[in-house]
Amino acid sequence: MAELAAAKEILLSTGVLMQQLEHYDAATIIESAKRVPENKCCFCGDMFRGWGHNPSPVMEREGAVACLDCNAGIVLPQRIRNGSRARGE
Repeated sequence: MAELAAAKEILLSTGVLMQQLEHYDAATIIESAKRVPENKCCFCGDMFRGWGHNPSPVMEREGAVACLDCNAGIVLPQRIRNGSRARGE
């Protein structure tokens, strides 16, 4: 059961809803979780499970991905600043 709980946690962290998981058997949930990639954040270097976030415009390196925290703390504020400048604010 620990493997199933861990698999659910992985899938929930990617945006899958608990209500969606209720429609699948344990084997399907575990196999689906195994397909979620492991990535390294291009900013903090932490490893995380999931597809990550586009780090543009802060970083334009091919294949780079940001974790949730760095996306919220670094990337999104820069996008907001860029949008404000474009509007002349």
